[in-house]
Amino acid sequence: MTLLKLAKERFGDLTEVEEKLFLDIQMDGMAIFLDDLEDIDPSTADLPELPAECVAWLLTDRKVGELITHRGVTVVGARLTGVLDASFARFPWQVNLFHCHVSEGLNLREASLGLLRLSRSHVGWLSADGMGVSGDVFLGQGFTACGEVRFLGASIGGDLECSGATFDNAGGYALSTNRMKVSGAVFLNKGFSAEGEVCLVGSSIGGKLECTGGSFQNSGGDALNLEAVTLSGAVYCNGMAVDGRVKIENSSLHRKLHLADNIWEAGSSLSLIGTSVNVLCDGNGAWPDKGNVRLNGFTYEAIHDEATKDVAERLAWLDLQPDDEYRPQPYEQLAAVYARNGFGSQARKVLIAKNRRLARFYRRDMAAGLKRLFRSSGEAVLPGYGFLPGIWHHVLGAVVGYGYRPQRLLYLALGMVALGWLLFGLGGQGAMVPALDGAQGHPPFHALIYSLDTFLPLVDLEQKNRWVPDGRVWWLGWYQVLHILMGWFLTTMGVAALIDRLKR
Repeated sequence: MTLLKLAKERFGDLTEVEEKLFLDIQMDGMAIFLDDLEDIDPSTADLPELPAECVAWLLTDRKVGELITHRGVTVVGARLTGVLDASFARFPWQVNLFHCHVSEGLNLREASLGLLRLSRSHVGWLSADGMGVSGDVFLGQGFTACGEVRFLGASIGGDLECSGATFDNAGGYALSTNRMKVSGAVFLNKGFSAEGEVCLVGSSIGGKLECTGGSFQNSGGDALNLEAVTLSGAVYCNGMAVDGRVKIENSSLHRKLHLADNIWEAGSSLSLIGTSVNVLCDGNGAWPDKGNVRLNGFTYEAIHDEATKDVAERLAWLDLQPDDEYRPQPYEQLAAVYARNGFGSQARKVLIAKNRRLARFYRRDMAAGLKRLFRSSGEAVLPGYGFLPGIWHHVLGAVVGYGYRPQRLLYLALGMVALGWLLFGLGGQGAMVPALDGAQGHPPFHALIYSLDTFLPLVDLEQKNRWVPDGRVWWLGWYQVLHILMGWFLTTMGVAALIDRLKR
């Protein structure tokens, strides 16, 4: 039994093109209908017409499968009319459509194939939900689609190669691979172009994801959606042209995330919320404009060459986040990476910047509270951050750098002691008189020791209980009260800073 005879039994009278298909496929697995295809665009070229049903029959009929060799089925330079429906096919060999035009679409749902190549072909749409391919899937090298290309829940044993491909489904999904499992790498690079959303939500990729030089266009929507993706290899997002949102959220990237030299259209954004990566490698052009970067929950073990990165550059990066929200985690994450790599000074600067950002929200709410207080006849309701906590936060910042610069306390204390030494010593014993209960046998007055004795709480250097300012020098009495209060205040702040340091 020959393939041609089976085909005549199945389809009746055959055209010359159809006979050539069946004869060539049985002979060497390849039917070439045009030889010179180098500069041909299959979407517009005048190609020999072939019913898509004939190719689908080769892939789905069990008797036909016994007559096809390990070379599989390769069709070159044909216009396949109708829908090519090879759903649920069980075809262990390669399937190649080169320079072909499948105008009404290609259905490979739940099919099982050895390898799939659609290089330089044009399809109306492609549905491969649940498809299993033991080898690679090639949609690159000039492949074009004018409808949705779907691989929902598909399993690919090799690579998914879309380099140089064009997916055009504006306003919808250009390429969707939700829950896809790829043992190898995914290539969306080297001239890859998508008009519509590229959605890889929930996919698992065993190799790298390469988006270098790709164009992702979906203005006002998700241009590239990598939510809940698991990637064993590196992710390369260099030199991309983006119009829309890039979402890499709640994903596990086990190696490096590369970001550099991207072109972000106005309003485009990048979200890394909840994603973890081993190493972050970013350069010039990595990030979109201020207000369009979201980093809350983004964790990384290291930053490439963080030792050479000026901490000011990193703080400018964190400042790209929206101004209308306060998220401490991105600052704490960056500080932890600096500290883990031995850059304690940079870590403290980051944590101080975190508190300064919080201070902006305190000031905003304090101002809003005051406006409400004066503009409303009813009870003023202060916003969430609070008025008194805001005052305390600003005091902490000014005095001890939010607990990260406790040395300021020492400088302030020394300054107060020196000022007291000067003021108490200006009048000498003429301005200082013995206390009533120490008129006899009191030690001589020493301005420096007196300044220390009155400044330090719970310390008795036998000066403050023996000498007091003369009541006629009224300003010195008021200063003594201030001196004592500042001593208590700075000592309390010092103890609090010490406890906080021990906790950290």
